[in-house]
Amino acid sequence: MQVIYPKDIYSLKADFINCIIYFNMISEKFKEREEKRQQGFKVIYDYTMGVLWLGAGLFFLLNKYLMKGFAFDSLTSSIFGIACVCYGVFRLYRGFSAKK
Repeated sequence: MQVIYPKDIYSLKADFINCIIYFNMISEKFKEREEKRQQGFKVIYDYTMGVLWLGAGLFFLLNKYLMKGFAFDSLTSSIFGIACVCYGVFRLYRGFSAKK
């Protein structure tokens, strides 16, 4: 039977604590890299959605001049077009401000 001395137990305890600290440091670095990567994707997503919402807003605002065959109500399409343009500008602003 093997004898375990107190100094061996302390050594194992210290190694275990050092291992936990090391893995905690690695996981924090991973979290920082992952948050930075997700932030970059969020900026690209905000720009893309901003451009799409602006395009939709301009389509609904200008459809009575561009396409004569569509039977959209003028007031409804104008209100929805203005709302789309405002939301598109907001998404572009949010993407621009998050980039800083």
